[in-house]
Amino acid sequence: MTWDGNDPFAPIVTARLTIRCVRPEDAGALSTMMTPGISRWLANWPVPSTRSAVAERIDAERRAAANRKSLPWVLERRSDGLVLGWLRIVRQASDPSLGEIGYWLGEGFQGHGYMAEALPAAIDAACRWHDLSGIEATVHPENTASIALLRRNGFEYAGQRTIMAVPRGREEVCDLYRIRLPLSTKRPA
Repeated sequence: MTWDGNDPFAPIVTARLTIRCVRPEDAGALSTMMTPGISRWLANWPVPSTRSAVAERIDAERRAAANRKSLPWVLERRSDGLVLGWLRIVRQASDPSLGEIGYWLGEGFQGHGYMAEALPAAIDAACRWHDLSGIEATVHPENTASIALLRRNGFEYAGQRTIMAVPRGREEVCDLYRIRLPLSTKRPA
C-alpha cells in the first residue's frame, strides 16, 4: 500500500485498487450503482440516488475532507479505472478521537475481495490522517458478509445502537462493532 498521509486527496494504491477521494465526476457511477439491494443495508443512501443528490453529497464530503473531518473515497479498479463502490471514514462529532466507517460495493463487484483489500488500507490511512484511537461501524444484524469483513479486520462486537435509516424512514437497531487502534498506527504529530 502507498499513500501520502499528509494529503486527504492523495490516492491509496493497493494490489488491485486505487482508493481515492471522491470527485464530482463520480456522481453518475455512484448513483447508478445504488440499487435497492445495496440501499437496504445502508442508513443514508436512498434509492433512487439521483446524480444531483450524489453530486451534492460529493461536494459536502470533499469540503469535510479539506477540514479533516472525513475521508470519502471511491474504490477504483486499477486494471480499467472502473469505480466499484464507496468507503468513508468520518470523525465522530461526539468523540473526535473515534471514527465511523461506512462502505458499499456495487452488486456486480461483491464477492471478489475488493473491500477486504481496501478496508485495512483505508483504516490505516484514516488513523494517520485523523489521529484516531478507534473506529466504529454499525451494521444490520443480517448483513453477515459485512460482519465477517469487520471481524476479519479486528473489529469486535460492542453492542447495539439504534440509528435512523433515512432510506426507509424509520429507526433501526443495528449491531455496533469497534476496533481500538494501537498508538503505532497513528499519524506522527
